[in-house]
Amino acid sequence: MPATTRSTPKRSAPMPARNNKKWTVTEERALIRMCRHENNNVSDMAERLNRTPDSIRYRLVKIFAEHMEGREPSEENIQDVSDWLVHPGN
Repeated sequence: MPATTRSTPKRSAPMPARNNKKWTVTEERALIRMCRHENNNVSDMAERLNRTPDSIRYRLVKIFAEHMEGREPSEENIQDVSDWLVHPGN
């Protein structure tokens, strides 16, 4: 029986330069600004920050969770944080 070899699938597109790099405070602030004030979608934010769309989603969830710390887990508080993140002036 011949030995089988496993090949690694090749990526069709290169990964963004910031892939697997720690987020800087400047990048996180830019992400919040893009989300709150510029109404960018995830793909646009990923392209501008040289990150993957998944990394943008995960970071937004992390920011959301950090703002929820110390609050009561009521729907009103969740809505407050959501409004802060996606609606300027709240």
